[in-house]
Amino acid sequence: MREKKFNPTFLVIGILFILMSCENDDPKPIELSSISVKTPPIKVEYYMSEVLDLSGLVITLAFDNGQTENIIYSDFENRDISTSPENGSILSESTDIKVIHNPTGKITSFFITLSSVLVDIEGNTYSIVKIGNQLWMGENLKTTKNNDGTSIPLEENDIAWNTLSTSAFCWFDNNKAMYSDTYGALYNWHAVNTNKLCPKGWHIPTDEEWIALVDFLGGEEVAGGKLKESGTSHWNSPNEGANNSSGFTALPGGCRSDLFHSLGDGGRWWSSTQFDDANAWVLSVNYIYASTFWYNYTKSHGYSVRCIRD
Repeated sequence: MREKKFNPTFLVIGILFILMSCENDDPKPIELSSISVKTPPIKVEYYMSEVLDLSGLVITLAFDNGQTENIIYSDFENRDISTSPENGSILSESTDIKVIHNPTGKITSFFITLSSVLVDIEGNTYSIVKIGNQLWMGENLKTTKNNDGTSIPLEENDIAWNTLSTSAFCWFDNNKAMYSDTYGALYNWHAVNTNKLCPKGWHIPTDEEWIALVDFLGGEEVAGGKLKESGTSHWNSPNEGANNSSGFTALPGGCRSDLFHSLGDGGRWWSSTQFDDANAWVLSVNYIYASTFWYNYTKSHGYSVRCIRD
């Protein structure tokens, strides 16, 4: 019988075939195809010179194999993901926030609302002034509607006003045409206590927030002058110490108890903090002193309102 000889060529070809087969079986690396914003940050509306807050931000990584992965902001650093500007940055102009996947350089971005004016539910606009770390309305509130669209009752009768235990507003001397644009409206504390009076994202200041404002301006003895509009266009003479260095532009919009009074003499602004069941705290400034004063007044009285950013 003829003896068969081993041919090493076939062995080499076989080994190469096996190796090529194994190489073809290796999975391709999974590539990141895109990143996108799944959930915007909790805070998306900003005003000038506020601090960027990215808490609540969630992004989605999409891969070329069809899989996706959601990543919350607190895990960004561990996944080598950064933002520009960084969390905690002061926003003065930029509204374009970029999220960068550093290993690949892929970027997604989103816009935030950045404004220097506050608009209430009726379309009334207010300047915004930054004092210390607080953002304040630069004029007195004048809305006749709550921020949920419900109307605030207008009460013009003196006797009825003084006995109210429900929300109400009025214009000084019941004369909207003459006083509303300059001085805003007067509200009782029951309107304050609805927690719906200020535009959303803003609120009536607590007494602690008023105190922080006064302290920042140098304390009670001088803060009134720094809050008051200077001159005597609206204030009675001498309008002691008034220079409005804070930008708050406090005006003497008067008050209402059983009667209207004190226009030109003083301004009073509600706090959301009550003193007892019948009274709540009020910040007061007047034309005779450069000081500020704290009083607790009857909740049915009508005073001005300034809102502060949440």
